[in-house]
Amino acid sequence: MSSRSIAREAFRILRSQFFSDKAKALKERRRALFRLLEGQAEVITFVRDGVRWTVNLADRGVARRTFVHGDWQAEEIRSLTAWLKAHGYLEAPRTHALDIGANIGSPSLSLARVTGMQVWSIEPAPENFALLERNVKDNGLHERIRCFNLALTASRRTVALSLHESRSGGHKIGVSEGGLTERFKDSVPVQGMPLDELMAEHGLEPARVAFVWSDCQAGEPDVVATGTRLWAAGAPLYAEVWPKGLEARGDLDGFIGLLRKHFKSMIWGAELEARGARAQAISLDRLDAEIRVIKSGHEDALFLP
Repeated sequence: MSSRSIAREAFRILRSQFFSDKAKALKERRRALFRLLEGQAEVITFVRDGVRWTVNLADRGVARRTFVHGDWQAEEIRSLTAWLKAHGYLEAPRTHALDIGANIGSPSLSLARVTGMQVWSIEPAPENFALLERNVKDNGLHERIRCFNLALTASRRTVALSLHESRSGGHKIGVSEGGLTERFKDSVPVQGMPLDELMAEHGLEPARVAFVWSDCQAGEPDVVATGTRLWAAGAPLYAEVWPKGLEARGDLDGFIGLLRKHFKSMIWGAELEARGARAQAISLDRLDAEIRVIKSGHEDALFLP
């Protein structure tokens, strides 16, 4: 960082002392401090809201958000789990939640703490996986969170994971044309296997899974296609819907078809955040039209079998 940049961030820290909103001032100081630390270290460890995190400073997405705000998708987790609890999905014999695309442990750590359930965390990127394991261990959750360094694929095979230049968790399998490839560099081999096969191999019955959380950068078709025993057993899926990413993979129409095959209704994440347990599900008959108006962005949604 240049001396001018350092001076600018130092000024922002000093300026924040005069904010009337103390919470906003604290976040501004944290934001400036994160930028000051960039390039000075590879990883840092800090505590937010009683959770000990180790993050990569090159990650300006999940890592910076966690450092500044103390959470990643915390409101989504609260609203989702409130709805699931109110509608009986968090009751026995359902004892497990699956976090697919677990990154460095968010939302796995929050899911384990909020629900009290066992969590399976599935993360393909080796660098993120190492931080995931460390964050689980440092918070004493190694008996509650089980980590798998895997990608979900149609068959058991080794696949190439393209690494996003931001290191924020935007890594992808099967990157092709469509305006996305210029943001990737290098790739690493990772083990892939179907979700149903992973569960069978490690003795987790589908009826014990309360819900699945998926944020795997347009890899959701593989989640749905390989987790058929879960949906048949009634497990809901909370997933990212990213039309542009799905179109780049040639999977948008196929994804819509898979959702209609295995699920009957849905609730958009924004509706869950706005209404919590009172949110109302809508028919998947409207799915095609609603997905296509998302355009270049992405939205999260709860899909119900």
